[in-house]
Amino acid sequence: MKPTFILSSGKVFVVIFLGLVLLTSYFIGFNYFNSIDQAKTIEMSKLQAVSNALVSGIDPFELESIMLSNPNKDQIQIDNQPELYQKYHSILKKCFENNHLESPIYTVHKNNSTGGYEFGLTSNESPYFRHDYSEFPEEFHNLYHNGGQLEKHETKKGKWLSVISPIRTPDGRVIGALEMDVPFNEFLLSSRAALVSDAMYSVVFYLLIGLVVFRFIAKVIAVEKKQNEFEFEKSKMASYRQQEINSSINYARRIQKALWPDNKKLKNDFSDFFIINLPKDTVSGDFYWHHKVRGTEKYILIHADCTGHGVPGAMMSVLGNTIFNEIVVNYGITRPNEILNLTNKKLITLLQQEKEENLDDGMAVSIALLDRENLTLQFAGANQNSLIVRNRQTIHLKGDKYPVGGAHYDPNRTYNCHTVLLEPGDIMYSFSDGFRDQFGGPKNKKFLSAKFYEMLLENSRKSMGVQKEVILSVFNNWRGECEQIDDVSIVGIKV
Repeated sequence: MKPTFILSSGKVFVVIFLGLVLLTSYFIGFNYFNSIDQAKTIEMSKLQAVSNALVSGIDPFELESIMLSNPNKDQIQIDNQPELYQKYHSILKKCFENNHLESPIYTVHKNNSTGGYEFGLTSNESPYFRHDYSEFPEEFHNLYHNGGQLEKHETKKGKWLSVISPIRTPDGRVIGALEMDVPFNEFLLSSRAALVSDAMYSVVFYLLIGLVVFRFIAKVIAVEKKQNEFEFEKSKMASYRQQEINSSINYARRIQKALWPDNKKLKNDFSDFFIINLPKDTVSGDFYWHHKVRGTEKYILIHADCTGHGVPGAMMSVLGNTIFNEIVVNYGITRPNEILNLTNKKLITLLQQEKEENLDDGMAVSIALLDRENLTLQFAGANQNSLIVRNRQTIHLKGDKYPVGGAHYDPNRTYNCHTVLLEPGDIMYSFSDGFRDQFGGPKNKKFLSAKFYEMLLENSRKSMGVQKEVILSVFNNWRGECEQIDDVSIVGIKV
C-alpha cells in the first residue's frame, strides 16, 4: 500500500509559516512590553531620586513664607518676583535644565478654604502662581501627604508619568508637594527607538531557527500511513522517516560546519595550525570562532563547549556564534574578559534564564587575544582552560570556574583576564573536555587532564599536521570499543 499525503507541500508550508510568524510575533511582543515596563521603572526611579534630592534642598518654612506673604492669584508674575521666590525658581530651573526634562517642575499646595489644590513654585519662566490645580487622579490626595509615583495618567494636555514628593516641616506638617512629570508619549518614543535594534535581531534569530525547523518538519511529516496498513508497511515507513531525519541532521551539520573558521582564512593568518572536530553525534555542541581585528595583527580566538551535544548543543552553538559576531564584529569589543562578561548577560537574557528554574543551558568558553606584533596573549576563560607549550615547558592558562549562562547563572558575574608574553615558536592549544572525559583504556577509565597535557607536550615538537594525526590515533586507541561520550574538539596554533 502506498502512503497518502495528508497535506500538500504548499499547505504544510503555509501552516508552518503562520506558526513561525505567530511565534516570532509573540516573542517580539513579549520582549517589547517587558522592555517598556523596565524602561518605565528606570525612568520613574530616576525622577523619584531627582525629586527627593530637590525636596531636601527646599526649606519648608521659606516655602510657607512665600505662600503666606503672597495670598492672591498671580500676585507673583514675571516682572514681580520676590527674592525668596526667585531663589527657589532658580533651583527648580537649574534642575529642569540639567536633567533635560520636557515638562516644568512645580510645587502644589492645598487651599484650605476651597479644599482644592493650587500651584506655587515653578521652573517655568512664566509663573502660574496660585492657579487652580484641577486635573489630577484620585490617588493624588494620598500622594500629596505620603509621596510616591503616578504611573500613566491622563489630563487634557496628554498622558503623563509623575512623581510626587511632600515638603514637610520637622514636626511632619505638609507645606506642599513637589511634582515632576514626563510626557508619556515622549517617553514611549525614546524607549521604542532603543528597542528597534533588539527587535530586528529577534526577528532574524527566530526566523533562522524557524527555517531550520521547517526544513526538518517538512520532510519527516509529509506522509502518513493509512490506518489499516500491515506491520511491514509501517516498518517500511518508519525506516523512510529515519532516513529523512538523518538527511535533515546532515544538512544541519553542513550549516554548522560553515560556522567554523574557513581553513583558507586561517592559513592567511597562521602558517601552522591544526583543527580537530569529532562530534559525538552528527552535529556538535563544540565550535571554534576566529576574527582578525581590522588594521592590526591582533586575532580573537574563541573555543566554546555548549551544554549538551547533538541537536540541542548545535542550536546553542549557532546562538553562541551569533553572539560573538555581534559583540566582537559589531560592537568592536576585543578584550577577552569583557567579551565573556557581555556574552554571559546576553545569553541569560536571550534564554530568559532569570524567569526559569533549573535551566542549565550554557557554554564553557576560552577566549584569547593574540597580538603577533607585540607578542602578547590576553586570555579569559569561563570554566575552560587553554595551554601554551614553549621549549618542552607548559604554561597553563586557567579560566574562571563558572561557565557563561547555565544553571548557576549570575548576570553580574565578571571574568578575569590574564596576559602572557609570547615567544616565537610557542604553540597555543585550546580544547573542550571531550577527550579528557572519554572512557577507555585497559581499565575503562577517563583519560584525564594530566595525561592529556602530557600527550600535547610530548608531540609539541612535531609538525602541526603530524600532531593532529597522533592525537586522533591516541583518542581512537584509547576509546577502543567504548562509546564516545561527548563532542571532542582541539585546536593548535603555532605563534
